[in-house]
Amino acid sequence: MMRGIDTKVFRDVFYVYEFKNYYFALSKIGRGFYAISREAYDIVMNKTDNPSIEASEQLAEILEEANKNAYDVKSRYTSARSDQDLSLGFLWLGIAHCCNLNCSYCFANKDNYLKDSKSLMDFNTAKRAIDFLLEKRDGRTELSILFFGGEPLMNFDIILKVLDYAEKKEKQLGLKFSFGLTTNGTLLTREKYELIKDRVGIMVSLDGTKELHDTYRRTKNDKPTWDWIISNLNDLSEYNKKFDIRVTVTEDALDLADIYKNLSAMGFKNIIFGEVVPNNSSGKSFENFDICKLKNMYDLLAEYLIEIHDPEDGIGPNPLNHIIGSIYLGDYNIYCCSTGLTGLYITPSGDIYPCGRLITDDKKFKIGNIHNDNIDEKIIKIIAENHIFNKKKCKNCWAKYICGGQCYGDCFESTGDISEPNRIFCELEKHKIKIAGYTIKKVKESGG
Repeated sequence: MMRGIDTKVFRDVFYVYEFKNYYFALSKIGRGFYAISREAYDIVMNKTDNPSIEASEQLAEILEEANKNAYDVKSRYTSARSDQDLSLGFLWLGIAHCCNLNCSYCFANKDNYLKDSKSLMDFNTAKRAIDFLLEKRDGRTELSILFFGGEPLMNFDIILKVLDYAEKKEKQLGLKFSFGLTTNGTLLTREKYELIKDRVGIMVSLDGTKELHDTYRRTKNDKPTWDWIISNLNDLSEYNKKFDIRVTVTEDALDLADIYKNLSAMGFKNIIFGEVVPNNSSGKSFENFDICKLKNMYDLLAEYLIEIHDPEDGIGPNPLNHIIGSIYLGDYNIYCCSTGLTGLYITPSGDIYPCGRLITDDKKFKIGNIHNDNIDEKIIKIIAENHIFNKKKCKNCWAKYICGGQCYGDCFESTGDISEPNRIFCELEKHKIKIAGYTIKKVKESGG
């Protein structure tokens, strides 16, 4: 026992750890992330026989605050999911299950994704999808649609028709739609962008450097694509700050700081890193990474971002912002995402899935089709029950409320079970959480 504090009780409430000679306590029961002194750390970890009054008081104050901010996350979320009726806020519209490229690591380069009665969504299906979203919005007045593929710009006319139809519904019903689009950038011409720039957020897949990009992101005739895409983006250079750039991290693309510097120098501000998904068509997967090297590369990236950050911007653009936000704001999750809960994926033929990553040959996760009213509530229930408290590897993990459990698609591809996380992912995600906490500490020290 230390001065009024049971160290076991403290460790039950907090995950306490050391990272780069800093010491932290992350609440496991509610909002609360604290940098603590080395003395306080030694007390909690029973490494000292002579606890200081100052450190003991620091721990007592932290524990008291954590208990005040505690809430029953489990009942708060599971009670909200006890009703299996759909309550939607967004849709992925798979408007093009085809692509003009043949990127070797892409999860969509598989028959079960492309095997659809249509490769391009028609407007009747897109319109019905929007109506379906409106029917299931459960009173929401802000809704989102993400145009997805394949390459969605191969079906650009449908994008324009969807925007027009949604605008009519906004005026009729007093709603607000937001739109996003993920593209390889080859068809992102000025002519097209000028027509959608005020309505649609754009994410471009670009793998950091010409050499890395052209290794994996090639045409169907095996031609490189970097120069093609950069030519389009250069023609839109005044908009570069508006684009999100998505970098796929492979075992060949581990110098993350260098990749970030290169893309930042091109004028891009919001740069997102995502590890290549498991069991994709190329055999490339984060399961094969040198995990120690990858963690070190994220460390170096964080140090670079801390070095260049502007105190007036706070933490500023950062590939780990989603984790930083969860820690800093106490925005806890019991699901990895909203897949199958408040969002669904619609294929070109109108089939409904929780997520595009869960399209399989046997249509195991198919929920129904928007052209009829037959909804398989068993699939909705499976997804609703797939929260961290029902996952053996997650329910006792210190990182569960920030992580929310691994991506269902990654789990399924890696382990054959949407509730079974991949071990390598877990190790990497925990490290990213520690980096995010360290980044918060260092930025605060510098006045950010």
